[in-house]
Amino acid sequence: MIPRERVSTSDTFRPFLRLFKVLCYTLLFCIVLGSAVAAKTSILLMTSSIVKDENVRSVDNSPTHTMLIISICFPYVLWVIGYTAKSLFGSCAWPSLKTTTVMLFIELLHSFGLCLMVFHILPKTDMARCLIHLSGIFVIPAFLKTLFVITDKSLSGIKRVTLTLINGIAFLIQFGNLAATCMFSIPLTDGEKQSLVNDVIDNTHVITTIQRQRPLFTNRIIWEVPMALIFVSLSFWENYAEGDLYICSFKIPLLDWKKNLLLVKQRLYILIGLWKIGWTLIFAVLLVPGLNFNMNFSDLNSVAGNHTKNNSTDLLPLAEKKIDAPTIGITTSPLVSGIDDFSQINLTKAIKDQGIKSVLHLTEEMLDREQKVTGKNQNITNMKKNNTSNDYRYISEVIRLNFEKYGVLYLNIISNCLMAYFGSLACKLCMQLLGFTVPMFLATPITFGLIIAQCNDRFIPSYIYVWVCPESKGDIRLFHLFWLGAIWISQIITTSHIWFPRNGRMAKVDRLFVTPLRCGIFTDLSLTLRRRLNDRDFNLFNNEEECSFISEDDEIHKADDVVPQIYACATMWHETRNEMIQLLKSIFRMDVDHSGRSLAQKFYCIRDPDYYEFEAHIFFDDAFDVQDDNHTSVPNEFVAEFVDCIDDALSSVHARQLQLGPPMRTSTPYGARLTWRLPGSTKLVVHLKDRQKIRHKKRWSQVMYMYYLLGYRILAQPENLLPRDERIFVSSSEETNRSTRLTSSQLRHRRQASHFTRSVIFNYTSEEVHTQAENTFILTLDGDVEFKPDAVRLLVDRLKKNKKVGAACGRIHPIGSGPIVWYQEFEYAIGHWLQKATEHVFGCVLCAPGCFSLFRGSALMDDNVARCYAIRASEAGHYVQYDQGEDRWLSTLLLQQGYRIDYCAASDALTHAPETFSEFFNQRRRWGPSTLANLIDLLGDWKNTVRLNDNISTPYVLYQFFLLVSTILGPATVLLMMAGAFTVVFKTTVLESYVISLVPAIVLIVVCTYAKPSTQIIVATIASACYAIVMTIVLVGTVGTAIEGGLTSPNVVFLCIQKFTEKYKVQEVIAKAMELQRVCNIENEPEPDYDDPLPDYEDDDLEDDDETLSTAYTSSSSSTTDHANQQTNGVFKRSSLRRRNSAVFNRRGLTTGRTLRRAFERRYRYQLQKEKGVDQHSESSFNHLKDGELNDGFLSV
Repeated sequence: MIPRERVSTSDTFRPFLRLFKVLCYTLLFCIVLGSAVAAKTSILLMTSSIVKDENVRSVDNSPTHTMLIISICFPYVLWVIGYTAKSLFGSCAWPSLKTTTVMLFIELLHSFGLCLMVFHILPKTDMARCLIHLSGIFVIPAFLKTLFVITDKSLSGIKRVTLTLINGIAFLIQFGNLAATCMFSIPLTDGEKQSLVNDVIDNTHVITTIQRQRPLFTNRIIWEVPMALIFVSLSFWENYAEGDLYICSFKIPLLDWKKNLLLVKQRLYILIGLWKIGWTLIFAVLLVPGLNFNMNFSDLNSVAGNHTKNNSTDLLPLAEKKIDAPTIGITTSPLVSGIDDFSQINLTKAIKDQGIKSVLHLTEEMLDREQKVTGKNQNITNMKKNNTSNDYRYISEVIRLNFEKYGVLYLNIISNCLMAYFGSLACKLCMQLLGFTVPMFLATPITFGLIIAQCNDRFIPSYIYVWVCPESKGDIRLFHLFWLGAIWISQIITTSHIWFPRNGRMAKVDRLFVTPLRCGIFTDLSLTLRRRLNDRDFNLFNNEEECSFISEDDEIHKADDVVPQIYACATMWHETRNEMIQLLKSIFRMDVDHSGRSLAQKFYCIRDPDYYEFEAHIFFDDAFDVQDDNHTSVPNEFVAEFVDCIDDALSSVHARQLQLGPPMRTSTPYGARLTWRLPGSTKLVVHLKDRQKIRHKKRWSQVMYMYYLLGYRILAQPENLLPRDERIFVSSSEETNRSTRLTSSQLRHRRQASHFTRSVIFNYTSEEVHTQAENTFILTLDGDVEFKPDAVRLLVDRLKKNKKVGAACGRIHPIGSGPIVWYQEFEYAIGHWLQKATEHVFGCVLCAPGCFSLFRGSALMDDNVARCYAIRASEAGHYVQYDQGEDRWLSTLLLQQGYRIDYCAASDALTHAPETFSEFFNQRRRWGPSTLANLIDLLGDWKNTVRLNDNISTPYVLYQFFLLVSTILGPATVLLMMAGAFTVVFKTTVLESYVISLVPAIVLIVVCTYAKPSTQIIVATIASACYAIVMTIVLVGTVGTAIEGGLTSPNVVFLCIQKFTEKYKVQEVIAKAMELQRVCNIENEPEPDYDDPLPDYEDDDLEDDDETLSTAYTSSSSSTTDHANQQTNGVFKRSSLRRRNSAVFNRRGLTTGRTLRRAFERRYRYQLQKEKGVDQHSESSFNHLKDGELNDGFLSV
């Protein structure tokens, strides 16, 4: 029977997904276009400074000036807040004095031009001509683009001439616009502007629009317009600077400035934001005479005054109000006592309700008193109701009037934020064409059409704001229409790069845009001008190394052009059949996905950006049993079960009966190897490890595949070595045409300019090897994990997005049945998902779980990662840190070397959680101490970590320190809460409560220290059940304490702290106690019969080194007799190896640069001697070795 594959909901919802994509495109298009038009229109309304308000008869006293200052400074405030947060939770360099001075001067000119445009030029023109002025800020970008196209020698002759002609036309249009604005802008004079203001205020027929008079060309030259346009466009130089600029013999190093800005932009833009806010206020005061930052409107004040007056009338004593009509009366005698100062009574309601007899017994005096009280009470009730309704009406009226007065400002701020967010989101989601490009280009003509339509039909209510329309007649209107069309065409040409995006999915905003994102006045235009001209600019890939040796003709490494190699490496031990099938089905799904992508590229010529090469490796620990009769090793029952379930898993994935066939069996020095060729032409290799020949457990399996897949397959190949006599010549394009030879240091800087690595290994390899290692990914898996190919693709995107990411982990879902699994589901959601998401935002993830994570090959090959990870534990603390939580130990090494670990919540994987109490406690007693040990190690060297890793900052380290302290204090918090609960519930003394709380914990620690593991599990199970009952008592006692002592009592405070900070509660205490015995007995562990799998480098003579390297590269076949001899001399070799390692490695096991350089120099000397014929082993013999011999060579390395 074929086991059923779990039905995926993606196929069912595929039509809905397509519909959802269409809706997303439509929504992005509408939001970006609508917000762009709204932002332009709101700016034009505020810059006109004509308001229907008596207090604003003087234009200089208009509140719109203050509103414009808020619109300009609001993005700057966001810069300061955003970049301050980034600099606090990330390591970023401070800018140099020269860079700071240059950038502050450029931004000063930008602020001056912007304020000159907003406060001096735009208020003197109508809205149509204002729109023309706003579109003329492309002067400097058009000039730089034309200049660097002319000097770009990488383009062919015809293409360069064509692009030069097209961009030259755009520059001539923008340059001609400067002259046209001086001669034909036709601004309003002060008298004309004041006349329009008086007409708006005095003429009741002017509702939403007013038309300017026909202009005259007398004394209309304005020099401020070209100056403002040039100064504003100067701030966009960074995006269009593709080389250094030369003015006669003076050189402007634009490339150096551009590269430095990428390194210091976080802290630099904090200063720039504050700088621009200050100068904006100064220029506004200088350009607007009498500016007093007024925000008051007369109508709003009068409404408030009327409301106060009405309320004062309502609050007058009712006795002072004359009551003309009869009111109601109540005939209750107790209510009439004490009343003697009211003047009118009436019994209409009493007679109507109860008849005339109800009032016959009342005297005249009583009736008078009763009626007075009744009138007072009823009037007070009515007064309260009227006051409540008046308050509601007043609040709604104030809100309405507030939006009428300041709605334009709100519209501008909200539309700018929406446009910036959704525009960048469209670029990140690869929806740039319809979600960003088209709306940005349509914003200007649609706004112009909206102005003309409003001037003719007046269909948009603007309340107190008035649209200043151009003249209705005259040829000058047609001239301005062609003028705007020409500027719009030049805008399209200058920003034509946004039609052809080349960014990857979910790219960072800093890579998509030249930060900061937007300007408060030119939001849509600044977004298009700041959208990166070249998404693959080499400056985006630079790191700390110098790149000044890169010539223009050098091709920069692009990760998108390299096919990633994914090695799925799973570690197995004694998994069940169901868990094995779950893992195999995941591997077969990857095989199907890889085959589909390969066939699509091969037969349909589809360029798949997500294509990858795939190979699966499974490392089986303790895979052999020793037979009693002949003492030979044979595969155990778990291996047989694994081979038996392969066909079932394959048939389940392909939904039909399939058989994979027998594997290719190979005997290896570590045991055996089984190799299958899957239907999708990918390999499945199962490594069967014999614990008598090689170390077992998960960490050593990881060390094995790291050295095999990365060290042997990438580095240990002779063709991947860089010859010492290799020289690289580059063409000098600056002063001479002669080829210049690069030094070794310059070459190293040049090659590392496009990579992020701190390893010296790649200094002695070719560029292709470095690129191959950087795009080789290891997918670490457990033997019971289940995942989909899309989950792996999301992890690959994380590593391709940022080269500093050394690993990426997904979201793990525990599966199983039983109360223990239920608890773990809750704990995974709180302690894993939310915690990792928090770490990802504030810094980076501290642990990439080995059950489902993707590691970058070049990061693992770092000198202080793979080598240090392969150190054997020799101390109790090392045993806890290295072997109890190997995943966290590897993550700590990556973080200490400057790599980042990302978390992708959309990448889901399923894993079987422990279902029994013993399995759960065995797992947690490994995780708990290892987490503390690695966190203490990371915090102990926090200064170097912060210095090397720009994703870990001092506040983030402080945050982790507080978590560590709260975790350590967690058990004490539990015991204190228990003692307090005993005091409240059982009425014991404080001393008795502490004794009752501490004695069980001490007994448990003693049992876990001296008893057997099985006894520990039994005692821990009983203790957990008892503590569950005790915690119920604690809850009752805490509630009682809260009632008696209040919310500030110690027990209540401890409970709140525990709920938010404690991770494992009582189980962690028991798990740590159970770990004591294993830590104490670490020295009694038997020593294996094999050597350390570390590189054997020592300060011997050249002959010994040649012999060692010859063993590594020639890999001569080793027989059974040789292996026996090696075991006989094991003690001597181990002692010799320790002496060699002590000379190579420092106290922590980290290699020194001197040792590595000496070792690589010997390797190259050996290679040179081999090429000269000193070594008798040829390269052909190396390439034709058998599989077993290759493995011998790997183990010798």
